[in-house]
Amino acid sequence: MADIDPDSIPFVPPVEVALTKTDSGRPTTAFHDWLMGLWSWMKNNVVALDHKLTTVESETNGNTAAITTEIEARTDADNALAAQITTVSTTVGENTADISELFTSVNGLGVQWAIQAYVGGSYGGVVFTGLKRADGTGADFLLEIQSNVVINGNLLVTGSVLNVGLNNNAATQIATASGDSSASLAINYRGTGKISIIAYYAGTPAIDRGGVPNLAVSMDSGQIDAVGNNYYAYVPSSGPVAIRLLQTTLLTEITPSPGNHTFTVTNGVGGGVRIWVFEGSK
Repeated sequence: MADIDPDSIPFVPPVEVALTKTDSGRPTTAFHDWLMGLWSWMKNNVVALDHKLTTVESETNGNTAAITTEIEARTDADNALAAQITTVSTTVGENTADISELFTSVNGLGVQWAIQAYVGGSYGGVVFTGLKRADGTGADFLLEIQSNVVINGNLLVTGSVLNVGLNNNAATQIATASGDSSASLAINYRGTGKISIIAYYAGTPAIDRGGVPNLAVSMDSGQIDAVGNNYYAYVPSSGPVAIRLLQTTLLTEITPSPGNHTFTVTNGVGGGVRIWVFEGSK
């Protein structure tokens, strides 16, 4: 058997496997076609020295359930390959659902684990690949997911998070600050989208005020926007009518020049204020 060229092994799926979608938004068959292509490559390029195929199947009135496991192991003077694929499937009438799991290891240079699921005419799956670097400095690992992802917990990212595919105005950074009568924060605006600002005043409905101050937002000491605090007139049992301040929210949006900027919210009197600053992705 000739040496296997590692560059010829279809370990990493092409871009369209992860990104191509049908008009309905569901994954196409690209993932399935690529996975079957990888399996075909192994069979065409490696003559199995040890091959085992087991199938457990049940059928009643045309309804079927099956579990199939195929194992291959191959070594010679120059190469080594180990692979296993297990498929669990059921069919009832015109409905078929199956899920396959694939493990491969080739020449001590690369490994791969893949899961492919087929339900209702659509495919989805996960591929994890590890490949030794050509310069011998280590290995590169890649996880491809063709499915929606739900995380019930914290997500910790120590590297970069790219905003490719984020919805318009998705936040790339968020900052917040709070105080009694004023609060300030600073961000390094990258210039990728607009700055959206939410300013909030908690209000002091149990305290008499002499007037209605503004809830104001400024950037770098220059006022951006302002609104009069919500209030109501309080008529005591004796004495003049008094003003009492209520909760107030101010929403505003700007597109400043890129760089460091300081944003401040003030309400003229105490009672608690908070400011949120969002930088959009687009």
